[in-house]
Amino acid sequence: MEVGTVQTLRRINNNVVLCLDSKGREVVATGKGIGFGDLPDDIPLSSIERSFYEVDARYLDGIANCPPEILSFAVSLSNQAAEELKYELSPNLPFTLADHISFVIERTKKGIHVSMPLAVDIEQSFPSECRIGRHAVRAIKKKFGVILDDDEIAGIAMNFINSRLAPKEGSTTEFANSEREMLEDITEIVEDVFDTTIDRSTFGYARFTTHLGYLFQRIHAGTSLKSSELEAFEGVREKFPRGVECVTKIAIHIKETWGFEISETEELYLLVHLSRIV
Repeated sequence: MEVGTVQTLRRINNNVVLCLDSKGREVVATGKGIGFGDLPDDIPLSSIERSFYEVDARYLDGIANCPPEILSFAVSLSNQAAEELKYELSPNLPFTLADHISFVIERTKKGIHVSMPLAVDIEQSFPSECRIGRHAVRAIKKKFGVILDDDEIAGIAMNFINSRLAPKEGSTTEFANSEREMLEDITEIVEDVFDTTIDRSTFGYARFTTHLGYLFQRIHAGTSLKSSELEAFEGVREKFPRGVECVTKIAIHIKETWGFEISETEELYLLVHLSRIV
């Protein structure tokens, strides 16, 4: 490796690469066109616009197809959050946030809107995070020409809340343990139905567990998605019959364990996210 360069280990896309710095540490580097060329390759430090250390590799796959302008937007938003919030944020935040925003923009352009029943509670409990989320929604309208629902303020805020590194008060309570057990139970149901072993280290699985976390929050709050606008996803049922079988078993297990009957809309939304990991 030449002085003033980093060595490319893995190309994520044309503008994002996983590198090895001069001290032998892995670093995610972004810059216009730095992903071009054969591997391994030495990249001049002058070509790197931003660098990120201690990023969980499983989150990198999620941005492989993410438009560079959205990733750049997510990085700037993450920097703003790091400056304004009074706790340390995970180094994975720019990448999970980019995936979230990319998915929301794509969904909104298709006319699919998903209500967030806990949005009011989140705004009351996390005003600082929602202030940044509100700024993000306005900025997305200006930069990308996409008008997001106000509920997306809370959706973006949840990315900051979930990226909080400091342990949350009560995180070791029986409630949290129950959620971890339910997550593992659901994962095992998926593995049984599809006769497979799910790689828990992948980004797809991490994204799936994040959406299960939102479902668990709604269950504990006694609320449920009831958006009729998910009708655009109805075709998934016919194309993914084994997924329907799997979601039905998950719903039965949740009812038997927690006594909560999830709605058909919740089942459909869960089916959509299940289709992304199997």
